[in-house]
Amino acid sequence: VVYNSVDPVFNHFEDIFVSNIFQTTLRIEIVDYDRGRRNDDIGKIELELKDFAPKIVNKAFEIQGTDKKPAGSLYLSVLFRPINFPPTSETVSQSLINNIGKITILV
Repeated sequence: VVYNSVDPVFNHFEDIFVSNIFQTTLRIEIVDYDRGRRNDDIGKIELELKDFAPKIVNKAFEIQGTDKKPAGSLYLSVLFRPINFPPTSETVSQSLINNIGKITILV
């Protein structure tokens, strides 16, 4: 939460484990917090995680307002890191293993 700012900087990161990066969409919902009153929904950003493998992306993403119109932008850094599994004797598709990993998002 950043109080009394129309241009907040959060410097917050989250790690999210992903079982298949090519079939995962991440939704970020943006809300204006109002103490003692109902919060105002500003909009959302939906990220197709397949667009972030295997690189880091630093970019401003357009927020889709609740009325489906642009409602500003949110600058994010997004990084996908595959999880390295030990060699296994079972038959496991290497391409499937490469789709499992961790997304780190910095807001």
